[in-house]
Amino acid sequence: MEEFEQPFLQMNCDINDVRLLHDSVEFYLENYPHTENLEKLADRIQHLKAFKKTLYSMLLEYNFHKE
Repeated sequence: MEEFEQPFLQMNCDINDVRLLHDSVEFYLENYPHTENLEKLADRIQHLKAFKKTLYSMLLEYNFHKE
């Protein structure tokens, strides 16, 4: 059986969109509804934390090059 590769998506957004996404992920992590099984929950939280870190890196990079 072949392994399924998820498609790569690309989008254009400005820094305000990145800030909004970062804040949304942060809010969701703080208020995550813990109603799923533990294995799925741990994977999802790990993925959200990694995504939040990526968004934060984008914000830092923007601020570094802004000046």
